[in-house]
Amino acid sequence: METIKEWDESSTSTDAQVMKANLPLVLGKRKESGEYAVLDLCSACGILMAGMDDFFISALYESILASLLYYHSRKELSFLFIDTNDMFFEYSERLNCLETVAGLEQSKKTMQWLWNEMERRYAVLTKAKCRTIQDFNSDNADKMPFIVVCISDLEDWADIREKDKDFTRMWMEVSQKGRAVGIHFIAATGYPTAKVLPSSVTANFPVRIALKLPNANQSKIVINMEDAEKLESDYEMYLYDITSGKAEIVEWQGTRYEDFKELINKYIKE
Repeated sequence: METIKEWDESSTSTDAQVMKANLPLVLGKRKESGEYAVLDLCSACGILMAGMDDFFISALYESILASLLYYHSRKELSFLFIDTNDMFFEYSERLNCLETVAGLEQSKKTMQWLWNEMERRYAVLTKAKCRTIQDFNSDNADKMPFIVVCISDLEDWADIREKDKDFTRMWMEVSQKGRAVGIHFIAATGYPTAKVLPSSVTANFPVRIALKLPNANQSKIVINMEDAEKLESDYEMYLYDITSGKAEIVEWQGTRYEDFKELINKYIKE
């Protein structure tokens, strides 16, 4: 398990990479080189995670959230949790996030709000003659915070996606256009099947993470290749970037709950 001290040490080792990133995520160490794997959520645009054990999916989610909390304050970053299986209930209220959504009907309303917020942000940027949130924040004292939308399980959206075309349209538009105005998605699923993850969905997640999966077919759905079923440890994952077409094994650690709470407290106080 990672501790605050280890976060401090990894931060020192990754300063150059972190400085270049708007929303840095320290995911773990590359198995082949031993170097830290640092990802910029802004460049990644969206991250999809899949595994066959809810415990390790939840632990990896907490590790990713810990990285965001470590590097950002409430003025810089807001969260929105779409939590249909109570993955985030222990800390979503304490984070004072924009909203925590539990039901599918609420998910529809939240997607409408996200779409409206995206349009509002575009209007603000247009008035300020800025192309992106980064341009706007560099020119204005009143910063526009990033919004990270965390989805606990995409399986719960499979039916609503098929039945409600307006919901699907808004989700696709926010996924594709929201990036420029600071809206990014992190989504997970324990059921990476063709129904849950059709190509229309995976296309909106350029970066994908596969924990150990039960078979080669599910591995191919998530990372476009086999081998996630062959991972040797529950704390190994395949990190796949669709832009490069490359996948690499990264060794990750869960964050100790005591340290995760400390990071939440720091975020709240700031």
